[in-house]
Amino acid sequence: MMEKLRVAILGAGPAGLSAGLWLKNLGFEPILLERSGQPGGLPNLNFLRNNWVLGHVSVTGQTLSQRFCAHAHAAGVEIHLDARPVALAPLPSGAAELSFGDGVSALAVYAVIVATGSRYRGPEILGKPLADALRNSGRIACGPYAFCDMAKLAGQHVLIVGGGDNACENARLLLDAGVKTTLVARSRLRARRQMSDAITADANCAIHEESHIRDIAPANATLSVLIARSDGTERRLSVDRVHILAGYEPNTAFLRDLLPARWHALLGMDAAGYLQTDAWGRTTVPGIYAVGDVANPEFPSVVSAIAQGAKTAKILEQDLRGAPLFPLSGTT
Repeated sequence: MMEKLRVAILGAGPAGLSAGLWLKNLGFEPILLERSGQPGGLPNLNFLRNNWVLGHVSVTGQTLSQRFCAHAHAAGVEIHLDARPVALAPLPSGAAELSFGDGVSALAVYAVIVATGSRYRGPEILGKPLADALRNSGRIACGPYAFCDMAKLAGQHVLIVGGGDNACENARLLLDAGVKTTLVARSRLRARRQMSDAITADANCAIHEESHIRDIAPANATLSVLIARSDGTERRLSVDRVHILAGYEPNTAFLRDLLPARWHALLGMDAAGYLQTDAWGRTTVPGIYAVGDVANPEFPSVVSAIAQGAKTAKILEQDLRGAPLFPLSGTT
């Protein structure tokens, strides 16, 4: 390849870092653009020791992120933090111009890889009045933060909102730490059987499936929570804390402003906002690819993100051997 073609990668989590490393090794000029002030993505918020990533025994997500970033840096992959592109527009050359605010120079790129990942849901899932009540109580932890300092909660009562793997794992770890738990799920438990079985057999864990929280009110040093079941019955509990572990949602809303209107109209998304791609990470807009959690609601994880980043870099190298990829016009 005579010219090192520039590829913009939006997001510097495991998927973006993996794509950047592979593109660099394939002779491209990848530029990672991270909106936050820290690269590494969601693993930065994984405070537990994880034994699921092959070759990284008993390390935290934070350590994994540091290793991934160090590898990309050593390979010469360019990473820009606090980077907020505002528009992508086609150029006559077949490339596209990625522009920024605040006087930052625009970039001409030949492809864009969206690797912006997902974010955990917070108390907003309960509706504004209940969310405000929880925030004002100071007795709430959401997403990864529900796994911090669990040993300090021994003897307390924690209510967990959610029915997936994270919610059930949080319940199991709290039970192991001597914490009474109540789990409230809008549907049936959907966690892996290994995780759900571990808590259903514990007498200190009450599980309310097909239920929701109807009311939250301060009660001296605790919270009074009203649980409504699908059969019409209700139960009021006194709890010390509430943990929200109700899943994740993709970071794709920004694409409406970033992309030309016609391109965004062509962009395939599912009902939850996850980008739809082919097996190689191509979206329905030529020149735009998606890797990692932002396009993978079925199996969001570090290992799948790394694999998808590498796979998409390989196909992008093949795609760019021919004519430019971006649509000829970005207007409506």
